[in-house]
Amino acid sequence: MQEPIGAECSSESSANNNIGTVSPCSDKNKTAFNHRLLDLWAENRMTLDKSFLQLSAAGIGLLVALLTTTTSWLSLEFWLCSVALFCFLLSIIICLCIFRQNSRYLLAVSRGEESPQKNRLKWLDRLLWGFFHLAIAFAVLAGYTSCYNKLS
Repeated sequence: MQEPIGAECSSESSANNNIGTVSPCSDKNKTAFNHRLLDLWAENRMTLDKSFLQLSAAGIGLLVALLTTTTSWLSLEFWLCSVALFCFLLSIIICLCIFRQNSRYLLAVSRGEESPQKNRLKWLDRLLWGFFHLAIAFAVLAGYTSCYNKLS
Protein backbone atom coordinates (compact mmCIF):
# COMPACT_ATOMS: atom_id res chain seq x y z
CA MET A 1 0.00 0.00 0.00
CA GLN A 2 1.28 3.45 -0.88
CA GLU A 3 1.92 5.95 1.87
CA PRO A 4 -0.15 9.13 1.82
CA ILE A 5 1.50 12.29 0.58
CA GLY A 6 3.60 13.82 3.31
CA ALA A 7 3.77 10.60 5.36
CA GLU A 8 7.54 10.65 5.09
CA CYS A 9 7.50 13.81 7.21
CA SER A 10 6.00 12.22 10.30
CA SER A 11 7.47 12.95 13.70
CA GLU A 12 8.88 9.40 13.96
CA SER A 13 10.90 9.64 10.76
CA SER A 14 12.34 13.02 11.66
CA ALA A 15 13.19 11.86 15.19
CA ASN A 16 15.12 8.83 13.86
CA ASN A 17 17.32 10.86 11.51
CA ASN A 18 20.90 11.66 12.38
CA ILE A 19 21.89 15.29 12.61
CA GLY A 20 24.30 15.08 9.67
CA THR A 21 21.88 13.52 7.19
CA VAL A 22 19.29 15.18 5.03
CA SER A 23 15.86 14.22 6.25
CA PRO A 24 12.86 13.94 3.98
CA CYS A 25 11.36 16.62 6.20
CA SER A 26 13.97 19.25 5.51
CA ASP A 27 12.87 22.78 4.79
CA LYS A 28 13.83 22.32 1.16
CA ASN A 29 11.54 19.29 0.79
CA LYS A 30 8.71 20.98 2.66
CA THR A 31 9.01 24.00 0.39
CA ALA A 32 8.98 21.80 -2.71
CA PHE A 33 6.01 19.86 -1.36
CA ASN A 34 4.09 23.06 -0.59
CA HIS A 35 4.97 24.44 -4.02
CA ARG A 36 3.64 21.29 -5.69
CA LEU A 37 0.42 21.46 -3.64
CA LEU A 38 -0.05 25.08 -4.71
CA ASP A 39 0.52 24.08 -8.36
CA LEU A 40 -2.07 21.31 -8.11
CA TRP A 41 -4.58 23.59 -6.40
CA ALA A 42 -4.15 26.29 -9.05
CA GLU A 43 -4.46 23.75 -11.87
CA ASN A 44 -7.63 22.31 -10.34
CA ARG A 45 -9.20 25.75 -9.80
CA MET A 46 -8.34 26.93 -13.30
CA THR A 47 -9.77 23.75 -14.83
CA LEU A 48 -13.03 24.21 -12.96
CA ASP A 49 -13.27 27.87 -13.96
CA LYS A 50 -12.45 27.05 -17.59
CA SER A 51 -15.21 24.44 -17.55
CA PHE A 52 -17.71 27.04 -16.34
CA LEU A 53 -16.55 29.38 -19.07
CA GLN A 54 -16.93 26.72 -21.78
CA LEU A 55 -20.33 25.53 -20.53
CA SER A 56 -21.61 29.10 -20.35
CA ALA A 57 -20.49 29.77 -23.92
CA ALA A 58 -22.16 26.55 -25.06
CA GLY A 59 -25.33 27.54 -23.21
CA ILE A 60 -25.38 30.87 -25.03
CA GLY A 61 -25.03 29.08 -28.37
CA LEU A 62 -27.84 26.69 -27.52
CA LEU A 63 -30.14 29.50 -26.43
CA VAL A 64 -29.43 31.56 -29.55
CA ALA A 65 -30.37 28.53 -31.63
CA LEU A 66 -33.55 28.14 -29.57
CA LEU A 67 -34.37 31.83 -29.99
CA THR A 68 -34.21 31.55 -33.78
CA THR A 69 -37.25 29.26 -33.62
CA THR A 70 -39.24 31.68 -31.45
CA THR A 71 -42.02 33.33 -33.41
CA SER A 72 -43.08 36.02 -30.97
CA TRP A 73 -40.99 38.57 -29.12
CA LEU A 74 -43.65 38.71 -26.41
CA SER A 75 -43.77 34.98 -25.70
CA LEU A 76 -42.79 33.40 -22.42
CA GLU A 77 -40.20 31.33 -24.26
CA PHE A 78 -38.43 34.47 -25.49
CA TRP A 79 -38.25 36.00 -22.02
CA LEU A 80 -37.04 32.80 -20.39
CA CYS A 81 -34.31 32.52 -23.04
CA SER A 82 -33.38 36.15 -22.52
CA VAL A 83 -32.99 35.71 -18.76
CA ALA A 84 -30.94 32.55 -19.27
CA LEU A 85 -28.73 34.34 -21.83
CA PHE A 86 -28.18 37.18 -19.39
CA CYS A 87 -27.24 34.77 -16.59
CA PHE A 88 -24.83 32.87 -18.86
CA LEU A 89 -23.28 36.16 -19.94
CA LEU A 90 -22.83 37.19 -16.31
CA SER A 91 -21.25 33.79 -15.62
CA ILE A 92 -18.69 34.41 -18.37
CA ILE A 93 -17.89 37.88 -17.03
CA ILE A 94 -17.51 36.52 -13.49
CA CYS A 95 -15.22 33.73 -14.78
CA LEU A 96 -12.97 36.32 -16.36
CA CYS A 97 -12.89 38.27 -13.08
CA ILE A 98 -12.02 35.05 -11.23
CA PHE A 99 -9.10 34.43 -13.61
CA ARG A 100 -7.75 37.91 -12.85
CA GLN A 101 -8.23 37.54 -9.09
CA ASN A 102 -6.64 34.05 -9.12
CA SER A 103 -3.47 35.42 -10.67
CA ARG A 104 -3.30 38.20 -8.08
CA TYR A 105 -3.97 35.75 -5.27
CA LEU A 106 -1.30 33.30 -6.42
CA LEU A 107 1.20 36.14 -6.73
CA ALA A 108 0.48 37.23 -3.16
CA VAL A 109 0.73 33.65 -1.86
CA SER A 110 4.04 33.13 -3.63
CA ARG A 111 5.38 36.26 -1.90
CA GLY A 112 4.12 34.99 1.47
CA GLU A 113 1.69 37.89 1.87
CA GLU A 114 -1.83 37.85 3.23
CA SER A 115 -4.12 38.38 0.25
CA PRO A 116 -7.41 40.28 0.26
CA GLN A 117 -8.28 38.40 -2.93
CA LYS A 118 -9.11 35.27 -0.91
CA ASN A 119 -12.42 36.68 0.33
CA ARG A 120 -13.13 38.24 -3.05
CA LEU A 121 -12.54 34.88 -4.75
CA LYS A 122 -14.94 33.13 -2.37
CA TRP A 123 -17.58 35.75 -3.09
CA LEU A 124 -17.03 35.51 -6.86
CA ASP A 125 -17.20 31.68 -6.70
CA ARG A 126 -20.57 31.82 -4.95
CA LEU A 127 -21.82 34.39 -7.44
CA LEU A 128 -20.64 32.23 -10.36
CA TRP A 129 -22.36 29.13 -9.03
CA GLY A 130 -25.58 31.09 -8.45
CA PHE A 131 -25.77 32.70 -11.89
CA PHE A 132 -24.72 29.50 -13.64
CA HIS A 133 -27.43 27.46 -11.91
CA LEU A 134 -30.02 30.16 -12.58
CA ALA A 135 -29.04 30.15 -16.26
CA ILE A 136 -29.43 26.38 -16.45
CA ALA A 137 -32.82 26.53 -14.72
CA PHE A 138 -34.12 29.23 -17.07
CA ALA A 139 -32.70 27.43 -20.12
CA VAL A 140 -34.48 24.21 -19.12
CA LEU A 141 -37.71 26.14 -18.59
CA ALA A 142 -37.30 27.82 -21.98
CA GLY A 143 -36.71 24.45 -23.66
CA TYR A 144 -39.72 22.95 -21.95
CA THR A 145 -41.87 25.94 -22.96
CA SER A 146 -40.62 25.66 -26.55
CA CYS A 147 -41.48 21.95 -26.71
CA TYR A 148 -44.88 22.56 -25.15
CA ASN A 149 -45.67 25.34 -27.64
CA LYS A 150 -44.59 23.23 -30.62
CA LEU A 151 -46.67 20.23 -29.54
CA SER A 152 -49.84 22.14 -28.73
